[in-house]
Amino acid sequence: MAVRAQTNLVKRGGVFYFRKKVPTDLRDHYGAESIRKSLRDFSSMADAKREAGRLADLYEAEFATVRRSRSAPTVPLTERMIPELAKALEAHILAADDEARAEGYAETAFALMADETAASATLRPGLRY
Repeated sequence: MAVRAQTNLVKRGGVFYFRKKVPTDLRDHYGAESIRKSLRDFSSMADAKREAGRLADLYEAEFATVRRSRSAPTVPLTERMIPELAKALEAHILAADDEARAEGYAETAFALMADETAASATLRPGLRY
């Protein structure tokens, strides 16, 4: 059953799914026509809509970043840039955290975000940090 096209939500078998079409010019980058994610941790439509909205915003920002990176000249990373980049990343993460705290999260959304954050924070063996 389709919920509403603009919500990026589809409900099948009692589970909500997020679906977002990949823009035509970025399909080679993503290797797919659409992005799909299960929202199985979100049982209410209101929570699923909130999460779908968050994901839609996230992917729109990512699409813009990919487009910019394709048109931007590459700049070699220098030792001097690393602390500046780390400081900018920290500021970005803290600002996003402040915004999330101000808006509030449903318990299931918070748990999912914590799991995703923990998974992405895993250091890769063999890389020097």
